[in-house]
Order: sequence, then C-alpha cells, then structure tokens
Amino acid sequence: MKRQKTLERIKITPEKEEKAREKLRENPVEKNDIKAFIIAAFLSFVLPTMILFGILGVIMWLIFFL
Repeated sequence: MKRQKTLERIKITPEKEEKAREKLRENPVEKNDIKAFIIAAFLSFVLPTMILFGILGVIMWLIFFL
C-alpha cells in the first residue's frame, strides 16, 4: 500500500505549536464558555445520534409491520 504524503499546511511544527500556545495565552477560555461547549456537544453528537436511531427505528418498523 502506498503511503500518502502529509500536507505541509497540516504538519505540526514547533513554530506552529508555539504560535498556538501564544494565541491561547492571549485569549484564554472563559468559564462562561461551558454553556457553549455543552450546546456544541449536543449539536455535534447527541442530535445526529438521535436522528440515526430514529431512522433505524423507522426502517425496523417498516420491516416488521409491513
């Protein structure tokens, strides 16, 4: 199997890591952001999972009752 080359823009270099740490020092995460994190997690994980289970439930209902 041929190994893919990593793109230069996504390689983690010490310079990029230091730049990211500096940005985090300048703009730290606030404690009030926890509500935003919870909403983002709900929209990213819980909602798609519920939709998937709903679709599976409808398919199972169609198979068993039709």
